[in-house]
This record gives sequence, C-alpha cells and structure tokens, in this order.
Amino acid sequence: MPAKAQSPLVHGPSPKAWKEAHEALAADGVLWPRLQFGGIQPGGKGEFWEIRHCPRCGSSINRPITLDNALALLADATGVVQRTLGVLAPGVES
Repeated sequence: MPAKAQSPLVHGPSPKAWKEAHEALAADGVLWPRLQFGGIQPGGKGEFWEIRHCPRCGSSINRPITLDNALALLADATGVVQRTLGVLAPGVES
C-alpha cells in the first residue's frame, strides 16, 4: 500500500520541508485562496506576485498573478471592507 501523502499544511522545521510544503501550497488551487492574504507586490520585470501566508509557520509565500486577477482580488477585498465599515460605522466607508 503506498504511503499517504502528507498535507503541505503540516510541514517540518527543515528548510527542505518548508520549501516543498510552500511550493505545494502555491500550486494547490483549492488551498491557495484559503491562505491568509498578504497583498500584491510588483516584480522587477513588470510581473505581479500574490502574497499569502503559511498557516503552519507564518512565512510569506508568493506566486505570479496577472494584473487583471490582482485588481479583481483587491476589488473584492475592498468591497468586504466597505460593507463591514457600513455596518460598524455608517458614513465612514465613503
């Protein structure tokens, strides 16, 4: 019986374990959007990087994102903040 693959959410303390787990998280289309959002950063060659945080160790993990997808992600997050402000402090959201 083959060994059960370990979740990248449970990684060991070695640099190799971190690298492998973080690469697996960045490649996982289901887990990636569930990780804590850390922002969007521009790269040196005109590319953009989406930053997320590893729930195990807190490290920042990045993966490429298109400008259109980055703007859509930020617009969605902004909408959540605006709606929350509207409930907690009416008039402040504008």
